[in-house]
Amino acid sequence: SFLGNQDNVLRFSNPMCILPKDDGSIWVTAFGSNELVLLDLNGYVISRVRGPINGFDRPMDIVSTSDGKLIITEYAGDRITFLDSKGNFIKSVGKKGRGLGQLLGPQYLCVDEKKSRIFVTDFGNNRVCVFDILGTPLFDFGKASKNFSGLKAPTGIATYNGFVYVADADLGGIYIFDDSGNYVDILVNEKTFEKLEALKLWKNYLILTDKNKVYAVDILSGKINQMANLGNKPTELICGVCDVNNNLVVTDIKNNEVHVLAKMSELIGGFFVKNSK
Repeated sequence: SFLGNQDNVLRFSNPMCILPKDDGSIWVTAFGSNELVLLDLNGYVISRVRGPINGFDRPMDIVSTSDGKLIITEYAGDRITFLDSKGNFIKSVGKKGRGLGQLLGPQYLCVDEKKSRIFVTDFGNNRVCVFDILGTPLFDFGKASKNFSGLKAPTGIATYNGFVYVADADLGGIYIFDDSGNYVDILVNEKTFEKLEALKLWKNYLILTDKNKVYAVDILSGKINQMANLGNKPTELICGVCDVNNNLVVTDIKNNEVHVLAKMSELIGGFFVKNSK
């Protein structure tokens, strides 16, 4: 594990989400210390990014664009922020509110497969906000419709094959929308999970955390595969990703730790599977 506190020195506080790099290093958003930290293969800090002059305001999720830029959500800042590949500040978009392009506690985000649009879960407004790749607001979705009761507490989000998958921490399920925001179906039934957080795509699986466990949900079948269980130690896992070395890496906000658990191939071989339906 990579520890946020080591030898009485604070290295990072409240790690949230991870973005692996091709050289084996990982970007980690540190919610508590308001920074973006780049860790090497051994967990040592290569660099720190603290954002614009006034700093980050509770950074949560991080993704990259096709040209290498970084995008992060700032939960308390009610904005998304664009950085270059080294973490230098470019601009922020969004402000507190309920209108088009406005945000109220943005949490997680993803970029679609065409790298042309950004989807952001707007937790305080119970919706998903959509921007173009430059940050221009396009539309939002997630409200109640004929066949859908509406999002209550949207958290993790991912896109796959033209569809958008949204987790809801309050409802405990995962929902499917088309890329125009129309409700399609439910992937994982409500009340399946207790505390859904980030969704990260790996092949045709959604990697997700639920308190002290990590799961992979098969997008094609909806089957739920338990990948890891960190036991009875007080733990709050937030994000799980596959790094360039095929390791499963997860963040634990409660214990200020980033865990490297095992090779994905080993975890898949030991899948415990149950149906979500």
